[in-house]
Amino acid sequence: MLGFSLGARRGFRNRKLGVVFEAETVSYLSAMALQPSTARQGYINELVVSLKDAGVYSTLRGLYLLASHDAGTTQQAAKLNVIIPAQSLEKVGAGALTWATDLGLSGSSFTDYMRTPEDIGAVGRTFEKTAGVIGVYVNQQSGSSGSQSTLFGDDSKTRLVPSSTVADVVYTVNRGSGLGTASKGVAGRTGHFTARRTTTAIEDLFFNGASVGTGGGAHNTGTPGKLGIKGNDRVAAMYYGGLLTPSQVSDLHTALHLYLTRVGAQYS
Repeated sequence: MLGFSLGARRGFRNRKLGVVFEAETVSYLSAMALQPSTARQGYINELVVSLKDAGVYSTLRGLYLLASHDAGTTQQAAKLNVIIPAQSLEKVGAGALTWATDLGLSGSSFTDYMRTPEDIGAVGRTFEKTAGVIGVYVNQQSGSSGSQSTLFGDDSKTRLVPSSTVADVVYTVNRGSGLGTASKGVAGRTGHFTARRTTTAIEDLFFNGASVGTGGGAHNTGTPGKLGIKGNDRVAAMYYGGLLTPSQVSDLHTALHLYLTRVGAQYS
């Protein structure tokens, strides 16, 4: 039972915390079968407030906090879309995945993985063929070396693939053909990766909120498909949506990293 009453500002007052919660926070929490702690509810609301104030919340179409309080049990909350709580990630394949409470999802592959319940670029959604963003927060690298696919669209046109042996990240955002590559400056596959398509022919990559590379590549004219978490590494959060400015990418990193640090799911 959620302890909320109508607030005077723009949301609902949480009686235990004595603060006003955003209506979006209440919708997200209300969709959870098992409620998180009172403190965690407050952290979620602060994340929502930060993203709204930066203009990020209204631009994203999907945001999944996989490092949830129920990740090690039912994963019901872990699969919920913060932006549209009626949506949940869907499972592909019969193989088992590895979930850990407060840490996230690992053990995915190209045959067994979680993916978005919708085509991310269908008409009317914020992710467009020529302007959009995808992102993933990885907090633990698997034991295998080299590259491990992390975000990978079912149509193969959108992907984020960090490498552990070099500093490179392979990325495409609804690209018709070819792959973009940028260096994040350090080897390893942990951190917060964001890729954008900014025009019909330009893509760029951000690492921990900072720009690390720009590339070219004409966009795919087909409809972008579903986006899957297909890497072996542990993912704490993933998202997609409309085009964010560089400043908004930085703001998103600051807010998401703070939230994940508070619940013990940050990268090291």
